[in-house]
Amino acid sequence: MRTRAPQQFTVLGQPFRVRFHTRIKHKKHGELNGLTRCDEGKVDLSTHPADAKRVETYLHELIHCILGTANLPKDCTEEQFVSSFAPLMLHTLRANPDVVSYLMLGDET
Repeated sequence: MRTRAPQQFTVLGQPFRVRFHTRIKHKKHGELNGLTRCDEGKVDLSTHPADAKRVETYLHELIHCILGTANLPKDCTEEQFVSSFAPLMLHTLRANPDVVSYLMLGDET
């Protein structure tokens, strides 16, 4: 059973609104599958990619939201990064069970 992509989620209490577009163009990077603006609490996702890529892009942008919201150290070892990031990712997934369902079950078209 597939599910629809959630149109909102929270990261460390900050709400993010997810909007879907046929195309996303960026001045510098051209056509994109997704674009996150943490300071505005917005995530734009393209409806164009195939099912598996849409789910992957949703997760990609969710990770941008976590990184943009958290205060992770800039210069750190891989172990330090993972030790800092893992609890943030776990907190985000626990706070957004509908996102977890979407990531696990795939996209409803």
